[in-house]
Amino acid sequence: MDNINLLKAGVAQWQSNAFVKRRRRFDSSHRLHMIPEKLIKEARKFAFEQARLFNAPPARLIEIAVQKGKEISEKLKADAGLVELGILLMDSQLGVALKEGKVNEHVSMGEIKTREILEKYSIGDIMKENILTCIREHHGVAKFSTIESEICCNADCYKFCSIGGFVASIRYIRDMEFTELMSYLEFKADEKWNALSLDFCKDELREQFNLIKRVLKDCK
Repeated sequence: MDNINLLKAGVAQWQSNAFVKRRRRFDSSHRLHMIPEKLIKEARKFAFEQARLFNAPPARLIEIAVQKGKEISEKLKADAGLVELGILLMDSQLGVALKEGKVNEHVSMGEIKTREILEKYSIGDIMKENILTCIREHHGVAKFSTIESEICCNADCYKFCSIGGFVASIRYIRDMEFTELMSYLEFKADEKWNALSLDFCKDELREQFNLIKRVLKDCK
């Protein structure tokens, strides 16, 4: 199976599993526990180390999602630190999964690694579960468990539905032939556009997404 079909199969399997899982909603009491800056620094260091090792995702795409996550968190008055952790760690095992031919397991692998990191910190069970939920749900679900999880998913979409993310992908994803890369970017743009759940994010990205689609069509 080629890389594009492998990625498509992995996403399809993950989305199927995510939709049938029992959804839980969390109260706002997790905000009583502040996320230690040391934890955010460790997550940031780990995420960018993995990006340097595997370029999956490229560091610039992580930066785009983190910045957008902060902006959306401020707008919706959500826990910005929790969102940043979710974004940093949600694809932190993607490179390992691709290398091992287990792309469809990168979310569960990311959850396991995140649990290992969180075990070193006293942040409360509700906070830990919310962070893990951000990992599990970042490809989108019918009903998000928390506002932070929904923000992580929508911020992730800016990696492939924004002009900045599109240009960064062309610049930094170098392990594919041109036609394969164009097919991959089209697949990811469509996938992420369909995952968007916040109307103001969709409104912001609509023109950029349509332009990306036109460019990709001309490249075929």
